[in-house]
Amino acid sequence: KFYLKDPPLVLTISLKRFNNNLSKNNAAIKVPYRLELEGHCINKGPLTYELFALSEHSGSARGGHYIAYSRRGSEWFYFSDSNVKGMSWERVRSSQPYILFYKRIE
Repeated sequence: KFYLKDPPLVLTISLKRFNNNLSKNNAAIKVPYRLELEGHCINKGPLTYELFALSEHSGSARGGHYIAYSRRGSEWFYFSDSNVKGMSWERVRSSQPYILFYKRIE
């Protein structure tokens, strides 16, 4: 179990996608839109975070490409170099994230 003493405004979660042999874990993860961290914060009540962006890596540890998904309001967007397009939450949720970005809801 973990505890947060001073919960950050932005919670960044980095997922271990590579093992010591540099093999990549490509498993899809059902990313939660909302994190309820009640009971994980010292001196605070309920603590809620909402996902606002994530980064995904394609390729191997020796080379690859990063893309990002980001939310503005209720709309999700896909970013890859100069390519930007709208994206459904279901596609974002079933991606292979490398880093998740959550914003604390006051």
